[in-house]
Amino acid sequence: MCRNVKDAAVSFFHHMSNLAYGMECKFEDYAPFFKNGELEFGNYFDHVKVRIYLILNLAQCLHLNCSI
Repeated sequence: MCRNVKDAAVSFFHHMSNLAYGMECKFEDYAPFFKNGELEFGNYFDHVKVRIYLILNLAQCLHLNCSI
């Protein structure tokens, strides 16, 4: 399953802003870090590239897009 990139960025921003991580910044300051893959869990776009490669090269792989 692949989330819309805008949804994933906003969701992860709110996740990182909770008390457990304590990140205190505006989304405008956070967005470049998400875009460049400079966050704790790596680059979103690299992750999606791997999933697309697997989908195209493995016949038994199903890809779903999620848009809420």
